[in-house]
Amino acid sequence: MPHLQNRTIEPAEVLDVNLTDGNPQNLYSALVKPIYTRKGPNKATAFTARPLDSNIKRIPLIGEVVLLIRGPTSYSEANVESFEYYYTFSVNIQNSIHHNAFPELSTVEADDAGSDYKESSAGNPNVVKNSEAKLGESFEEKSNIKPLQPFEGDLLIEGRWGQSIRFGSTVDVGLDSYSKDPFWKPGDGENGNPIIIIRNGQNPNVSSGVNNFVIEDINTDLSSIYLADKQQVQLEIASSTLSAIKNQKINQFSETNFSGNQIIVNSDRLIFNSKKDEIIFFSAGGFGISSVKSIAFDTDASFEINSPKIFLGLKAKEPLLLGDKSKDWLSDFVDVVEAIVKEITKITTPTSVGPSPPTNIPAFIKIMSKDISSLKGKIDTIKSKQNFTL
Repeated sequence: MPHLQNRTIEPAEVLDVNLTDGNPQNLYSALVKPIYTRKGPNKATAFTARPLDSNIKRIPLIGEVVLLIRGPTSYSEANVESFEYYYTFSVNIQNSIHHNAFPELSTVEADDAGSDYKESSAGNPNVVKNSEAKLGESFEEKSNIKPLQPFEGDLLIEGRWGQSIRFGSTVDVGLDSYSKDPFWKPGDGENGNPIIIIRNGQNPNVSSGVNNFVIEDINTDLSSIYLADKQQVQLEIASSTLSAIKNQKINQFSETNFSGNQIIVNSDRLIFNSKKDEIIFFSAGGFGISSVKSIAFDTDASFEINSPKIFLGLKAKEPLLLGDKSKDWLSDFVDVVEAIVKEITKITTPTSVGPSPPTNIPAFIKIMSKDISSLKGKIDTIKSKQNFTL
């Protein structure tokens, strides 16, 4: 392993990155060439460095500059010097969250290195397209990835593609030191209340200048999770059909204008999938569901609702009939009607020649034998075999 003239830390250009697991000793390793001690066109002086941190990996791009640190190897012993080089994070040469490449910085003279990248000093990450430099096999440079507006005390984690996690707080928006005001408002809280914002994909239509700050917006960012402490998050709800929700007074979110201790998840689609056990929702308040389209439930087993009152329809007042009791009542009613018809068929009237039945007795007999018998046979069919109530 070459020495770097006793330097403790040495900047080096990344010439290649190992993205395979063929050699378990070189996972995430990078082929690097020191910029100062080995500057020149000879790439044979490059060597392999491994990531310093084994748990958090920041995969560099070809052309980016990393810092090398000399450290022991697994072959080191107390009386034998055995070392190798480890690389840290990419140096923020371009001041860009998207990439910080400066190709050929270690191989040519400074005046000739990365001529297209000289304009990167203005913060323009989209200049490699005018160069023959290659930053990787699959990496495609984008010009619309913007850094987040920082606020006092923030911890920001930003990916190359518009992903971010903000450990922030409620901010006094009256301060003039910020380019962008926070999307979240104080709500019921105070300045300094904590907030965590996880964002995957910034607003694709952002039109701010190169490296100008952007601010998270739950309504235009692609997918977001907000963990708020009393802040007001101005969410635009997807469905405004809220009649039943308001009728059952499950509308505190609208009365507080989305202010409070809450977690808000927003995206084009939400999928919750439990591969083995249950999905369970608990609520000390109400549980509301609103949809612009239909709401459907499918199950291969039972669907059970336990509630003192169940209303079908907005402000429903008419009670439902009970299947078994309705069937018993109708059976008794038909039996009574049948008994009445039977008695009618026994009626006789006195005539000059003696007692005689009425002339319409055959019609009553037909009703009893056909219509009433048919009704009795259909009573069981009024009961649902699928739906049950108390």
